[in-house]
Amino acid sequence: RTVTPPDLLIWYQFDKRLPVDDSGKGRHLTDSGFKLTPLPSGPGVMGKGASAKFDGKTYRTVRGKAEELGAESFTIAFWIYLMEDSIGSWRTIFSRGSRAEELQPALLLAPNERRLHLRVTARTEGGDGALDAKG
Repeated sequence: RTVTPPDLLIWYQFDKRLPVDDSGKGRHLTDSGFKLTPLPSGPGVMGKGASAKFDGKTYRTVRGKAEELGAESFTIAFWIYLMEDSIGSWRTIFSRGSRAEELQPALLLAPNERRLHLRVTARTEGGDGALDAKG
């Protein structure tokens, strides 16, 4: 049995047939009909495990109230392997919601390059809460 830290909110390993939340909190990734269905799989890391394969058209949702996932600070760790180059439009890696006013926090790929664009809610006056990858 895997022991997880008590403050771990969500953990997706993508090593199983279904995209289940291994944190023990039941925040599974569901399809557009809010059903737990298999995700296409991709390669693992260094020949071990598997990964989720997203095609840019299908998506998954975590159901729940925003305050359940609210935290003063948080960490998101992942690895990403791009199957195609830039496509001329923004590609969302993750976001809090689907409407424009819900896109914070969000991690996106820029339209014409392979740079990450992070959007967070600004706590101070001024600025738009965006941070672009450099390099």
